[in-house]
Amino acid sequence: MIDPKQYPLCEQRVERLLQKFNNRGWVTLCDEQIFSCLVNDNVAAKSMTYDTWDINHSEGGPLINEQLDGTFISYSRYSNDEVEPIVMYLENEGRWSEEAFLAEEFVMYFKLHKEAKGKKEYVYYQVDECGDDVEVARVAGMNLEVKLKYVKEYIAVKKLNLLVFTDEVINDTRSINELGGNKIPWTIIKDSDLIFSYALQEGLGYKTCAVFRGKCILKHNDKDIQHLWKLRDSGYENFIVDADEDGNEIFMSCDENRMPNLFTRQGDEPYSLSPVFFKRDVLSKYFQAVDKYSVQDGYLSGPSWGIRIDNDRSDDYVVAALVDLGRMPHREQLHWKSFNVLPPRNGFYSITTFSRWFDAIPTNCSVAPDLVFKQLYIQVNDKWRTKYGWSLFKELAADDQYHFETLHLMGQENDQKEFDGLIQSITKLLIDSLNEKQLVKAIDSTKPDVLRFLSERNIKELKPSYIQGGITKFECFLISEGLLDSSVVKLLRKVQDLRSSTVAHRKSTKLDTRTEELFNFFGILQNSDKVVLFNLLNRLNERLKWLISIIE
Repeated sequence: MIDPKQYPLCEQRVERLLQKFNNRGWVTLCDEQIFSCLVNDNVAAKSMTYDTWDINHSEGGPLINEQLDGTFISYSRYSNDEVEPIVMYLENEGRWSEEAFLAEEFVMYFKLHKEAKGKKEYVYYQVDECGDDVEVARVAGMNLEVKLKYVKEYIAVKKLNLLVFTDEVINDTRSINELGGNKIPWTIIKDSDLIFSYALQEGLGYKTCAVFRGKCILKHNDKDIQHLWKLRDSGYENFIVDADEDGNEIFMSCDENRMPNLFTRQGDEPYSLSPVFFKRDVLSKYFQAVDKYSVQDGYLSGPSWGIRIDNDRSDDYVVAALVDLGRMPHREQLHWKSFNVLPPRNGFYSITTFSRWFDAIPTNCSVAPDLVFKQLYIQVNDKWRTKYGWSLFKELAADDQYHFETLHLMGQENDQKEFDGLIQSITKLLIDSLNEKQLVKAIDSTKPDVLRFLSERNIKELKPSYIQGGITKFECFLISEGLLDSSVVKLLRKVQDLRSSTVAHRKSTKLDTRTEELFNFFGILQNSDKVVLFNLLNRLNERLKWLISIIE
C-alpha cells in the first residue's frame, strides 16, 4: 500500500497519481506538468515498466522528416507511431498564446461544441436529446479536464489505454530535518496501475528539493461503453388513458414494448394509439423557446426528437397517441405528465387528426383558429403574389419570425402578459407587415372614388404617396380596386388600437369612452383573455377568407 506521507513535498502529487488524476469524475489530461496519450495493450505493458514519459507536450502533432538541405523525406501523423494523442498542444508563437485542446476525433465522436468562456478559457459541450448543453470538457490555459466517463467510453470503443504522465521538481525552504530527517535517494515505486520515481535531497538555493516523475494507466473496458456518443434520456412514464367504472384513473406505460397495438388489443382496452389528453398549457414551454422547438399543425419537434400531436381542436386540450409519448426524451415525458388529465366524456381525436392518421387522407386544419390563421395568412400572400406580383404582407425579419411561429391559443383563462404578447404578434403580422410601398404604387389616383377618399382625408396634393399609416393605404388600395369592405378596415384599426390601449386597466371601473367602446368591441370586459383571443382569431380568419375570395 502506497502512503503519500512517505514522500515529503510530494504528498499531494502522489495522492493525485493514486487517484489517476480523477477529481470527482473529472480527469486532468493536460497541465504544465501533466500530459497524456493513448496506447495499445502491448505498448502499455512495456510503458508501465519505466517511469519516463512516452510523449510530451510538443510531440503530439505531425512529424515531418527532411534532409539537411531541406529535401522532404516523409510525413507521419504523429511523432511517435506507438502513441495516439487525446490532447493536442500548441506552443506560444508570435502573438498567439499556448493552447491545449482535445483531439479532433474525440470531439467528433461525441459531437462536441467549443465555447469561449474568457481569456484562454473554453468549455466543450455536448447537446443532449432535449437540446440542452452538457459540459464534457473544460480548458483554462494549459489545464484541460474531461469528464471521466467520456474518456472511459472513448478508450473502450478504441480498445486503447490511457496513460497520464507527471513530472515535477519541488523546492522548499525547510530543511531535511524539518521534513523527517532523512534524505531519500532516487527510488522507483511500482503498483498495478502506476509507476513513479522519487528523490528528496538538499537543494541548490533551497534547503531541500524533491523530484517526482511517473505515470498511471487507465485500461479500456467494454463495460464502460454507455453509448454517450448520443445522449439518450431513457425511461418511460405512465399516463392517464381512461377511467374505470368507479372513476379511478387508468394508467398505462408509454413503452411501446409494454402496450397492445391495433392487432393485439383485447376488446376496448387501451392500446398504442389510445388518445391521451393534456391541458393546452403543455405547449407553452415550447412556444417560449422557438430556438429549440417548433409547434406546427399536427407536429411538435425538438432538437433531436419529434412527435405527432392533435392540436387542431377548439377545446382546452392537446392530444397525443400513447405510443408517441414514449418517443420523447424522459424529461419531456415528465413535463407532459404534469399536464395529463382524464379524457373528457366521449373525448377522442379531432376529425382532422382522425382523417390524417386513420383514413390516411391529407387534411388541412379547420378547427383551431390559431392554426387556421397561419394557414390562411400564407394562402393570402401566395394568391396575392400570383395576382399582383408582390406580397400583401412583407416577409418578417429573422428577429420577428417568432411572431408567426408562436401565435397560439391560450391555455390559461387570464394571463395579461401572454395576451398582450399575442395581440402584439397579430398586429405585427397584419398591420406592421403590410407592404405599404407596393400598396401605394398600385393605387390608381385617377379614379373618382380614390380622389374622393384622398380629398376627405385632406391628403396633400391628393397623392397616395402622402397617405399616412399602413391601414389607410390598404383601405385606399381596396377602393382603387373596387373591393372595399369596411368591416375589414374597421377590424384592423380596432386591433391596432387594442395594442396601443392600456389593457392593464381593463378591470378598472373607470374607463374613458373610447377605451370602453374598444373593450366592448372585443368583449374584454365580459370574457376571459382566452375567449377574447379565440373570438378575435375567428373574426380575423373570416376576413382573410374574404381576401382570398376577392383575388381568386
